[in-house]
Amino acid sequence: MHLIAQFKMINFKIKENRNRILLTLLIFFLISGWFYWFQFRPSQIRHDCSWVKHTTDAIPAKPAMNEEELKVKELIKTCTKDETNQKTTGYQSIFSGTGITQYYECDRRNKNTIEEYKTARPTVSAKDWWRAALPAEYQFCLHDKGL
Repeated sequence: MHLIAQFKMINFKIKENRNRILLTLLIFFLISGWFYWFQFRPSQIRHDCSWVKHTTDAIPAKPAMNEEELKVKELIKTCTKDETNQKTTGYQSIFSGTGITQYYECDRRNKNTIEEYKTARPTVSAKDWWRAALPAEYQFCLHDKGL
């Protein structure tokens, strides 16, 4: 019986102070919202705008191959000299697109491809890195985020 009396007394005090509790909660939420909007949010925006994220692309693995394997996979082409399209004018030689210069260009590309595939390359995963924002980037970000 004594416990029921205490419960009724507590219930009566809560009903009596209900407006005070609601007012206290309202003030608490208003102060919390004010703190978030004017203190926490701007500091987070300034922090996020201070750094710029960059990402390096992933590089797939590349097996080592010899010249015959490269020819089979058609990574290098057979180059032919075609000197019939060469025209000579005075001291200058003018070559058409299918002339001897195309042969040298084809040969140069083949040599570069052979050199590139001499050694195997392991897979390099993508990486993220950050750098400090330039003043113009920082100001643009702040304006973009509403500060």
